[in-house]
Order: sequence, then structure tokens, then C-alpha cells
Amino acid sequence: MRTESRHYARRATISPSPKGTSERRLRRSKRVKLVLSVLVQGKTPTGEPFREFSRTLSLSAHGGLVKLAAAVQVEQTILVENKSTRKEQECRVAYVGAVHNGRCPVGFEFTDAATDFWQIYFPPITCS
Repeated sequence: MRTESRHYARRATISPSPKGTSERRLRRSKRVKLVLSVLVQGKTPTGEPFREFSRTLSLSAHGGLVKLAAAVQVEQTILVENKSTRKEQECRVAYVGAVHNGRCPVGFEFTDAATDFWQIYFPPITCS
């Protein structure tokens, strides 16, 4: 008896939806794996304030990814401070991953343009 398996390629669908909650979003800038010290401040879903030092896992011209012990939710506003420059930027939580060793990955995007927040050059995304 022969078993056939079929593989179908999945196509990312970009459907307009409020606040960019499409199935898959297009990147506005390239991600760079770079470790920078940051201070993240905000409130937990229960309203408790938190202030947590962390390091970036990756970053882009429009935001970054850190690991936090504090509980946060998607769409929540947080304040991120780049410890090397002391610049602060209001951000929106865009992604919260699964907890591992008491911390979860948190992706955030700047609420306003912050082209020099990280003080590094990001190459433009090219279409292929």
C-alpha cells in the first residue's frame, strides 16, 4: 500500500484590517540581531507599574524585540529607553511570545517616527 503525501505552498495573505492585525504583515525595515541595553517601563494588565532592564534580541528602524519578566499585552503602550543614549521612545507592543524561564519575547514598534533611536544605519528593504 502506497501513501501519497501532498505538500501545498502557503501564500501569505495581506488583508486590510484595523491597527495592522492582518494575518501577516510586511516588514518596513530590516531586522538586525544586535544586543543593546534598554530600560522598559509600563503597567501590567492588572495595572501594576513595572520598570525592567533588558537587552534587545533584534531591532529595526521601527522597533525591536526584548525578553521581559513583566506581563504585557499586544496593543499596550510601553516606554523604552536606549541606555547608551538615554533616549526614550513610546512604543506599542506588537507581539508577545510564550514564557520561557520566566521571561517572554516582546516585540514592539515605535508609536512615532524614531529614525535615530538606535543610532545605527538600517539598509532599505529591496524588492526582489
